[in-house]
Amino acid sequence: MVKIVNATEAKNRFGDMIQRAYLRGQHLIIKRGDIPVVAIVPISDYEKLIPQDKVSIDLANSIKEDKARKQLLKFLDKVHKKMPQISEDEANQDIQKAIYGIRKAK
Repeated sequence: MVKIVNATEAKNRFGDMIQRAYLRGQHLIIKRGDIPVVAIVPISDYEKLIPQDKVSIDLANSIKEDKARKQLLKFLDKVHKKMPQISEDEANQDIQKAIYGIRKAK
């Protein structure tokens, strides 16, 4: 989905716009007056536009980290859906029991 915003709105809501692009995959076109001047797109889409040999090493590493982060979040989401619903206190008690058991075994 593409959203068109004027430069003033982009300036005032820049953080929100970054989140929309990163978390929701939204493309945003910034216009000044009636002229579209720049776009904010998710880095994964930008990567598809620019040949890999033209991307700086820092950006390439950042892209790899972003992909790894997204894969981790997907994995954690799957794990959380399969886990039973327990309270934070109960989880902390289980952790403390495990730590005690490991220390006792040493």
